[in-house]
Amino acid sequence: MSPNLDMTTKLDAVFVSAMSAKEESAMAAFYDALAATMLYMPIEGDPESEDVSPMALELEGGPTVLVFDTEERLAEFVEKPTGYAAAPGRTVIEMAARAGAQIGVNLGPSPSATLLPVEVVAWIAEALTTPVEIRDLSQVLLSAPVSPEAALLQALAERLAEFSDVVAEAWLVSAETSEGPAGMALILSPQAGVATEDGGLAEALAEGIARAVQFATPGERPPDLALVEEGAKPLEVARRVGIGLHAVVEASAPAEPQAPGSDPAKPPKLR
Repeated sequence: MSPNLDMTTKLDAVFVSAMSAKEESAMAAFYDALAATMLYMPIEGDPESEDVSPMALELEGGPTVLVFDTEERLAEFVEKPTGYAAAPGRTVIEMAARAGAQIGVNLGPSPSATLLPVEVVAWIAEALTTPVEIRDLSQVLLSAPVSPEAALLQALAERLAEFSDVVAEAWLVSAETSEGPAGMALILSPQAGVATEDGGLAEALAEGIARAVQFATPGERPPDLALVEEGAKPLEVARRVGIGLHAVVEASAPAEPQAPGSDPAKPPKLR
């Protein structure tokens, strides 16, 4: 089967961008995208049975699990009928880390073909386990955050843009309790009509934010997260003291007075 060289995926775009950047941290965006992508793994054994294992190659550096971001790329590489399993990237990364294996991503004629060594796989897996605490703000003093890193602000803003359909506002603040020193918190206001009662939105946001922060600023503790409704006092305080990380709908500026009849869409009425 001839390779489909015209096919470009999100992983391709992110990887090429990371390779062209000069900063060492640029690959963080690729690791983040990989963790969030559905990956396809060729497997050994009967796909219908429970006794299956990922197909691995013995390469320099040790056993290497093969993953592809499309079924077509998997087929092009293996070149023979084979069973495969699909799983989120974070699941594959955690599995490979436990096995002490490398990960071969899109090996073959693709722009994102790369080999992730064992130590890189282990680092990504550790980053994926960094938790974000979902806060109750009833006993918390909010104030302006102190000198947050530019990389942190950019990572949060980019991740929140992906949730623009459910998040209306986002403010980074400093949160202090009587039990310990102040830490950062992210105050989020959901879009009107978005359900938050079951906790699913908060968990999805917490996971995404944890990944973004850990990859962009390794070793930094992600800010705690709080979902608050419009009209809540913490949101009002955050608007005064916080750093805005998501587009806020501004009130329309009052229209300047116009001379009667100057707007063609509103001609003067004749009496």
